[in-house]
Amino acid sequence: MYCREDSLTLIEMMEDIPTLPESFMRIRTLMNRKEANIKELAEMIRTDQAIAASVLKCANSPHYNAMGHPVGSLPQAIARLGFTETSHIVMAASLLYGFTLPFGMNYIRALWAHAFAVGLICERMAKEHGLDQGEMFTAGLLHDIGKAVIGIRLDLTYFESNMAALHGEELIDAERKAYGLNHAEAGAAILRHWNLPESLQRTVAEHHNPETSFLPAKICALANTEANERFPFGSSLDHIGSTLACDPAQVEPQLPRPAVNKAETPDKRMQLGSEDNFLSKARALLQDTPWVKA
Repeated sequence: MYCREDSLTLIEMMEDIPTLPESFMRIRTLMNRKEANIKELAEMIRTDQAIAASVLKCANSPHYNAMGHPVGSLPQAIARLGFTETSHIVMAASLLYGFTLPFGMNYIRALWAHAFAVGLICERMAKEHGLDQGEMFTAGLLHDIGKAVIGIRLDLTYFESNMAALHGEELIDAERKAYGLNHAEAGAAILRHWNLPESLQRTVAEHHNPETSFLPAKICALANTEANERFPFGSSLDHIGSTLACDPAQVEPQLPRPAVNKAETPDKRMQLGSEDNFLSKARALLQDTPWVKA
């Protein structure tokens, strides 16, 4: 067991913590450029065999290839998926294949697939609230990076212990008892180390704080709950991408309302129907309390 100060000290000694993959940073930079084009994206992807295979696999999945006409080139795959969707797949795949972690590949796949789902939902909600969609996608993709930090720096048995089966407040409480901090706080520490924007750091740090007034963190919390409800452990990247890209009326999430104050009781929680209903009710929930815009 560690106290908070000891854990932060260990996290700050990060020589052995992996850096964000170069492909992740390159695609993030490309997405922020207004003049970026498909040719540049294809050239970037073709340098990484695993990422290129992920893009081609998604482009040929039933959702994107309903007519049964397979594509075999990256430009064709990108044209079918679209620039933004391809960029999302590349960022998620770069973490999956380029961020070395000391535990089983099945858990790594599940960790990043969940993060991919949260990122996509964050992006969709960001549009509803006038926030930067690219930054919110990144926040969702990195919201659980603190679990990797704990598993690498504080406790090599983290993913083999009971922690791996816990969620929400139960997990947060268990982490605080064991390490003096939770994975959201550990995640914010690594994002500071990587010099990512302060707004990303705060979103990750507060996404498990029910009393946060920071809108991006509230959105990330809702997206995290939604992803946990909609996608079982082990869902694949292409399944998640195609499901969230389908017609909203075909999606039936059951999203419990996260507490906005300690006095809220379980019978006041909401269950959401279609995605349109989800977004409209989420908008109402986020207006319940004052918030600070990024």
